[in-house]
Order: sequence, then C-alpha cells, then structure tokens
Amino acid sequence: MPSWTIAAFSCLVLTVVEAHSTSIFLDKFNFKRGLGQQQVHSERHLSLSSQSSRTKRSAEHLVTECMYMTSDDGDFFHRTGFVNDTCGVYVFTEPDEYIELHMNYLDVSCEKEGRIIFLDGWELNRQVFPTPEDHPKPMSARTFEFCGRRKIKETFRSSQNAAMLLYRMPEMGSSFSFSIRYVKNPRPCNVLLQNTESVFTLRNYGNRSNCSIAALFPAVVRIEALNVGVVPSIGRGVEIETGTVH
Repeated sequence: MPSWTIAAFSCLVLTVVEAHSTSIFLDKFNFKRGLGQQQVHSERHLSLSSQSSRTKRSAEHLVTECMYMTSDDGDFFHRTGFVNDTCGVYVFTEPDEYIELHMNYLDVSCEKEGRIIFLDGWELNRQVFPTPEDHPKPMSARTFEFCGRRKIKETFRSSQNAAMLLYRMPEMGSSFSFSIRYVKNPRPCNVLLQNTESVFTLRNYGNRSNCSIAALFPAVVRIEALNVGVVPSIGRGVEIETGTVH
C-alpha cells in the first residue's frame, strides 16, 4: 500500500480589486516612535502600480524625506539636514522577488543614541507585515541594528517582497548609504500587494506555515478557489502549481 505523508498543504486563489469609493491613505501611516502623520515620498505613484514602471538610474538616489518609498534598485544616500526621531525607507518589489539591501557606509553616532535598523518586512501604524504569526522567522531574527562611523559592507535579504530601514539621526550631518537589488523568489508566501487589480495564488508549498497578503489600499477580495488539507503522496508531497499568479 502507498504511504501517506501528512503535509500542511494549502492553496488559495484570490481576486483583488481596489475599492474605488475610498482613496489611498499611505500618507496617514506613522511610526511607533511618535513620528505623527508624515507624508510618504515615493519613487513612483503611491498606488504601487505595475513593476514595469521601475526606473534604473546610474546616479545615486537621494533619500530626502523622513518617510521614503521606493521600488528602484541602485545606490541610495542620506545626509540629515535636521535632527529627527525615527524615519524610514520603505522598499517593495514584485511578489516573486526578494529584496537584497547592502549597507555601504554609515556615520551615525552611537553615543548620541543614533541607530539604523534593517527590518525584514514593513512597520506601519505600529503593525508589522508580515505579522510574527505569519513570518517563518522570530522578530529577533528579522531586525538588525547598527551605528557608528565605518564602512559596514553587510548584506541583508528579505523573506518577502517588502523590507525597510528605520533610522534615527541624532545630529546634523549624520549620513549613511546603501544599495538595493532584487532577486527571484521561487516560492513567495507573504505578499505585499502592488497592483490595484490582480489574481493571486497564495500557497505554503507543503510547509507548516501561514501565508498572507496585505494591501496598502482599500480592496475587495474574492476567493476563486480553495484547497486546504492533507495531501496524499508517495515519497513526497504533490504540488499542483508553482509561483504567484498575478
């Protein structure tokens, strides 16, 4: 008789459309450390439209706003012109891509409590995406904190298509630079929605883990298909499709 392997196999197909009655509210997001309401500066339209609009520049990108959003690759630089509490650089890309962020240099005083933190995910309105319950890593393994004056030469990779840098610059002239590139993710699980209308296949590829979709715009979600349960197999689990359909 064939052996049966219990696998936490789940497949969920969703159609997501923007709820046109309500406008996008990215500019109302704020950080947990008392930033208040800040306007988000984006390298492209705030609707997070198709990645085909991603631009590639040979020049260095200048991070000039406290809350800065980008899907571009290349080199980035920030030098503070004012002392701030906590600011952030939000990075997002296609659902089937990882984000690799390489720190090049920093000049942020540790003695004056300056900090830069890489977060594997996003933080908005005191909420973290993906949530601790949905992410494969504990929060302690999703954040990396550093300060000082040095060439750091360290690379961080996100677990999904969203990552960010939080930073506190305690004195004028504090600065840092980093580079971004995008790498294919063959098995996306947690997805930050970019398109305002699309079809997604959300699945955990036989792993005992949660997967999730988050939208930064008011959305209407319709479930097209659902397959959750035990998968019979001989030797290994059966996969009926791969990737994120969008």
